[in-house]
Amino acid sequence: NPPTHSVGLTPPKDPNGAVVNLDPRLQSVVLFTVSVLASAFYIYIEKGIGVWGFPLDDSWIHAQVARNLVTGIGFTFNAGESVAGSTAPLWTLLLAMVTALPFDVILTAKLVGFVGLGATASATAWIGRLCGLSGRASLVCGLLVATTPRLIWGAVSGMEVTLYAALSTAGIACHLQSPEKPRFRETILFALATLARPECLLLAPLAAAARYRNFETAHNWVRQHISHGAVFLLIVSPAIIVNLVTIGKPFLNTFYAKVGPYGLMGAVANLDVLRVAKTVLYYPILQIADFVVFSLGNNVVLTVLVCVALIHAIKHRDDRTSWMIPLLVIIYPIIRGMVAPFKGPTFQNGRYAAHMTPLLAVLGVHALVMLRRRYQGMPNHNAIVFAVILLFQPVIWMVPHAHAYARDVAAINRVHIGMADWLRKNTSETSVVATHDIGAIRYHADRQVIDTIGLITPEVLEYLKPGIPADGPVLACLKTRRPAYLVIVPSWYPELARDTTHFRPVHEIKTIGDSAVGGDRLVAYKAQWE
Repeated sequence: NPPTHSVGLTPPKDPNGAVVNLDPRLQSVVLFTVSVLASAFYIYIEKGIGVWGFPLDDSWIHAQVARNLVTGIGFTFNAGESVAGSTAPLWTLLLAMVTALPFDVILTAKLVGFVGLGATASATAWIGRLCGLSGRASLVCGLLVATTPRLIWGAVSGMEVTLYAALSTAGIACHLQSPEKPRFRETILFALATLARPECLLLAPLAAAARYRNFETAHNWVRQHISHGAVFLLIVSPAIIVNLVTIGKPFLNTFYAKVGPYGLMGAVANLDVLRVAKTVLYYPILQIADFVVFSLGNNVVLTVLVCVALIHAIKHRDDRTSWMIPLLVIIYPIIRGMVAPFKGPTFQNGRYAAHMTPLLAVLGVHALVMLRRRYQGMPNHNAIVFAVILLFQPVIWMVPHAHAYARDVAAINRVHIGMADWLRKNTSETSVVATHDIGAIRYHADRQVIDTIGLITPEVLEYLKPGIPADGPVLACLKTRRPAYLVIVPSWYPELARDTTHFRPVHEIKTIGDSAVGGDRLVAYKAQWE
């Protein structure tokens, strides 16, 4: 079908009166090829410094749960402890499926990431076509996504980044195909995206809200969406049931560990008026500011064009089009600041806001095409110049980003996996280790762990209180569990590091430069509880 829907804007026209259409299948081939080449470049740099692995300890959390699934232990982190430590259960399940194959877990995770990046870029081009962009312009949208360093990092990180970005982008494309009436494939994609990343929970209700003006009465709107709400809940219900059975709460344990009382729900539950005010007024401002920095870090020129697109959308409202994309770009940082003010979009290479990159690309290119309309008869080669300008920053920044990625992989291998190797060789198989970075130590040392942050140890959260240093509460919890060893970055828990009564340092590994480790050294302490 010809494109009829824009991103809340009037569909732009080709300034020369002709639309250059590229076969969508050819677009996908080009975008998948570029995605694989960009990802392969990161791996080339990684292998060039003699490392192979993941740039985050969190990646090994997924690998550990996936291994437990494959070996029949279950969807859990520690054997015999019914707590799922995965923020992205769909990614963990997918990783378990490919882990069952006779391949290295690092290789399989990266291969799935490649596919996710290509799928995200192709879905972005699809959105561009649905928004009335020509084949060339929609291809540029996809290329902007395929060459964004943060998304390439996500593809090779062993994390869920490109999976949820692909699912959410495809779901938005389905929404634009049918902005007047919901379709079940859109609902299914949004539900799967939610299982891949909890931030995507906003997509389905926002799509429904964007359609509200198409219905004569609220009753008709509700009646139309009841069945879709049921399908959505049916798909996400297994995760909810697991949470209720294991921790007695509906949301992931990681939500309570990272957000806890700091979000709006926790502040209201605790009747903390000051924190309620912060979640409504202060945290959203911080998230918006960080989101702007996130966009500038991806592409400065594109960010300026996105602002033009949003201003034009507000001034020239078109009731024939879907408003979901501009609404999501504006509302996402506000809602996240209220509900989950944990870090911001720039944290860990933007892995919490990856699904916004395709939308920014479409908005920016859309604005550029609109600006070109003012210059009738502009030579076609100028379009190539504009495309080169847009792609210049992400392509050039690939090099330093790839080297930073490789350094992080080297740091995780040297420090976290190195500590795991020491624990495996110098402790008994029954030794319990308390630590704040649980992934690599659990996976490579094969020791039961206690998570001092509480991601997979919910009882720790009962001791932690807002505004109180974690050292004392963590020590109180550890006294009840009595682990054999404590492994920490001393600057994270300075009081515990100085506590010679309970902890004696026995091994340490120093970091080299800035890295994902988050400190200058990782130290293992022998616990003394008697």
